[in-house]
Amino acid sequence: MSFFKTIIDSAQSSPAARAALKKAFEVARNVRHSLENLETTAVNEVLEKARSGDANAQHDCGEMYYLGTSVPQDDTEAAAWFAKAAEQNHRKAQSSLAALLALGRGISRDDREAYKWARLASEHGDANTEKTLEHLTARMSPEEISIGEQRVDEFNHQKASL
Repeated sequence: MSFFKTIIDSAQSSPAARAALKKAFEVARNVRHSLENLETTAVNEVLEKARSGDANAQHDCGEMYYLGTSVPQDDTEAAAWFAKAAEQNHRKAQSSLAALLALGRGISRDDREAYKWARLASEHGDANTEKTLEHLTARMSPEEISIGEQRVDEFNHQKASL
């Protein structure tokens, strides 16, 4: 803090220091503006790819909205993007969608659907999904688990026939 106080005190007593400080603030403002433009451009590029069907970009959009990174935090928007990527067999999106469905964040809680996505993600080797599956199976009836398993089979059958 004393560093900045020294600079400000110097600027008040020296026209050259004031000019240098003014220039430094101008440079800092321009750098900040450039970074904001880069961030906006990057977000727009990811959104454009996601809208065109790129599963990785859809997952990235889900992450951005879930975390509120470069966009306002929005669980509903995150769930929608995760769902698009999950339908394309994106393992991380399946895991994220399962967690949101299990918690009812941004999407209505649906244990059977959460189970489906968690099982699919775990089939692809997603170790993080094991906790979600444990949590779900502890609160689901055998009939609900059976329905979840049927949904897994239907999804796998549908993907195999494409």
